[in-house]
Amino acid sequence: MKTSIALVLAALTAAGCSTTKETTTASTPDPSASFDAPRVTAAGTSPINPSMQTEFCQDQVADMYGAKRQNATTGERVVAADGGTTIDVTVDKGNGSVKTFKCRLDADNRYIDVVASDATL
Repeated sequence: MKTSIALVLAALTAAGCSTTKETTTASTPDPSASFDAPRVTAAGTSPINPSMQTEFCQDQVADMYGAKRQNATTGERVVAADGGTTIDVTVDKGNGSVKTFKCRLDADNRYIDVVASDATL
């Protein structure tokens, strides 16, 4: 009886291995492909209308820094040559703690992130 159970298990294991075999093929590079660095995109986010970007960034930074929205002031939208946008946002928590952040959006107006700026006031 033990031998037959062992044979059944061995047969099932072998059958499972043979049906799940994966094959991979090496892909050859496309000689016409560009070697430029890929453009940063924020996958899964919706484009933000340029007229709403400063308010959006103001909200993001205030929430991230734990401040009230009215204590966050935004600078002008700066659009780079590649189409990406940065907006400086300064937050004053009212206790002497003032910090500047950069809100970044890609060329498709999708939110990337907020990073602390080098300049802390």
